[in-house]
This record gives sequence, structure tokens and C-alpha cells, in this order.
Amino acid sequence: MRTDPSIRFGFCDSRSIDADGAPVYPSYKPYFATVEPNALTRTEIFAGKEFIVRFLSAKNTILNVSSVVWRRDALRSALATCRKDLARYRMAGDWRIYLECLSTPDAKVAYVSDPLNVHRRHAQSVTHALKGRTHVDEIRAVHRMIRERFKLSKAELGRQTDYIDEVTEQLLGKGARRAKQRGPAGEAKQSPPRSSKREMKRAPLSARRRHPGAPSQSTDSVDS
Repeated sequence: MRTDPSIRFGFCDSRSIDADGAPVYPSYKPYFATVEPNALTRTEIFAGKEFIVRFLSAKNTILNVSSVVWRRDALRSALATCRKDLARYRMAGDWRIYLECLSTPDAKVAYVSDPLNVHRRHAQSVTHALKGRTHVDEIRAVHRMIRERFKLSKAELGRQTDYIDEVTEQLLGKGARRAKQRGPAGEAKQSPPRSSKREMKRAPLSARRRHPGAPSQSTDSVDS
């Protein structure tokens, strides 16, 4: 980052520990691999738009903000540009900032494959039924913004749809119905995030078990 001013931020892989400090996951690379085979297995610098399409268009693969080192002016600019969105987002705000920052002309992102960051996971999840619905709505909104800005392939659109289905089941349970009216990539024709007021039953514990880094991961205090 010192030698290349076009690198807007850098981040690294993380390992996780539980509330008592015991190891949980040595790396998030298995989660990255759900996006594409061998994703983020080596240290590399990516063009911003390439990184968005490959690694941020369906899900947020930058799982812990504590793993990110920012160029100050890039962060300030992104925060100013998407301030209105951030005011209403409760779950996907960090994802929105990464997208805004890497959408700027000639932007790059640096990635270090070593798990240099430590993420503490607590047993008590921050997500209950209503927050689960809010989270799904926010993901839909982010997906819509990405489709408006970037040309995605059929496969990439399919990954958005698959991710919405996966998150809906994880957060709302297998009985949660998909929206009756859908746009591209499974987008529900509905108002922006936080608009849903329908109460949903809490998903059973088995439905809330998820891969490391999946949505609605536990409240965490982070040691970096």
C-alpha cells in the first residue's frame, strides 16, 4: 500500500476462537471456496471491479472488519458517498462500504492469505427472527445495487439467488417462503431494508448452524 496508492485497502484471512479463547476455525478459506474453487488461497493484489464480481457480488467474503487496513482518504470518501445507505443498514454496512470503495476508477485491493487476524465468536447470536428478515432484505438491496453497476454473468446471477435461498433458510428456517414476486437473481419486489414488519418464527437451532463466516454470525469482540 505504501508503494501503490491505487490500493484502497488490504485485508487478510482470519482464524476464529470461542469466548474462552479455544480455537474454532484455523482459516476462513473453506468459506471463500463456496464462491469459487481455490478462492483467496494465495496472497494477491486484485483490480477492484474484478474483486467485486468474483468475490463480493454474491456474498461478503471480507468477513471481519478487524482484518482490514484502510487507506484513510479512500475510507472517508466511501463513507461520504454511501452515507444514506449506511444510515438504514444494520447488517450489511461493511459490505456496502467495500463495494463503494472498490467501484472507484483504478481501485485495487490487496489480500494476504495468512490468517493474521483473530476473530472471537460468542455462543449467543445477535440475530433473532426480525433481524433475520432485515438481514435478508439488506442482502437483496446490495445484490440489486451490484446488478445495477456491474454486468454479471448468468452463473454470477445464479450465485446471488442461491445465496439468498441459503441465508433465508439459515436465518428464518426451512419453512420460510420465498417471495411470490421476484426480479432478477431472486430479488423480491419490496421496499428497501427495514421495511418488513411481518414477524417470523425463530428458526430451530439445527437451521441456524452455519459455515464459519456465514450471515448472522455471533456477536464478537475482535483481537487483531
